[in-house]
Amino acid sequence: MTSDPRSPAAEPWLHGIVACGLRVEAVAVRRALAVRGLQVRSVPAGAARGAWTAVAGRRTVAVVLSGSGAAAARAAAGFWMPRTRRVVVAGAAEPTGLVEPPALVLDGDPGMLVAARLASAAAVAAIPVAEAPVASVTSAPRSEQARAALREAGIAAVDHESDTWRAAAQLASADLLVCRSLMTGPPPSGPEPAGSGRPGWLRGLAWLLRRDRLGPAEARVAAAAPAAARAAVAALLGAG
Repeated sequence: MTSDPRSPAAEPWLHGIVACGLRVEAVAVRRALAVRGLQVRSVPAGAARGAWTAVAGRRTVAVVLSGSGAAAARAAAGFWMPRTRRVVVAGAAEPTGLVEPPALVLDGDPGMLVAARLASAAAVAAIPVAEAPVASVTSAPRSEQARAALREAGIAAVDHESDTWRAAAQLASADLLVCRSLMTGPPPSGPEPAGSGRPGWLRGLAWLLRRDRLGPAEARVAAAAPAAARAAVAALLGAG
């Protein structure tokens, strides 16, 4: 059941949200908020479970764990988009070779992109920042031929959720920035990170039960995610 966008509860009250498909990405964003001295509180139940909020002065931001994939992102966007007018899709992404990793790739509305680049210079000084398109795919490109086709189309990185959030933001007349850290090393030959496609709260439970045993795919995400997290928080709250 979706909320009525005309109800007072659905009026935009958040300064912005950071949307993550994987728990390791959301954990990195929560840590980036904590580094600023902000208290991060979990949303305990209901349609907003799998989310956390933090208050910086008069600005409230939310970290949203959707779960991986377009369907999961669509469900999360249906709940959260009426409540905000700024969205940063943050985390790790598979490079195509157009931009050499490690790097931070920014793709989005011009106003947010300029602010993010300025803020990211202070927040992520260790890696280059590139402005280039990010596209969503159903599965990561495994062959050089597939990556070459993406490069020819001008795509620098691929993920599973940004196009869904982009479409939702466009319908809501909201500002959106895609902020992706490019992963290094070859992608594992096995399946996508464990839990892909499950609701965020269910993936979180699975992660808690095996939090000391990150697989190779999740480890690649975990290594890249902090840079995107710091830049995402900086894009919403400024360099700090």
